[in-house]
Amino acid sequence: MFFLLVGNPEYGSLAMRHMSNCVLDFKVIPGASTTEFADLKAEVIRVRVSAPPERGKANKESIRFIAKSLGIPKANIVLLSGETSRKKRMLVNGMAKDEVMQNLHRKE
Repeated sequence: MFFLLVGNPEYGSLAMRHMSNCVLDFKVIPGASTTEFADLKAEVIRVRVSAPPERGKANKESIRFIAKSLGIPKANIVLLSGETSRKKRMLVNGMAKDEVMQNLHRKE
């Protein structure tokens, strides 16, 4: 099994790649007027979601939005950590980090 660790030590962010999977860090901002990406250029991707931060609604909305933006099923995105925090780490199955970032930048 081969792992490639990519990250900026200055920010402590980590993106882990294994074949065509990657782990990305997100900051989810619930209760926004619309669901959108706020910042794709930073080490931590900021996402504004219209869902409130209660009973996992913001988590579900962020996963739905990211999956739709990438054109992949919601089941391909797994919340690894940050269930009750704004800072989240998500596994994207079936796509490498470079491919994810290219697809997200096309949606801007």
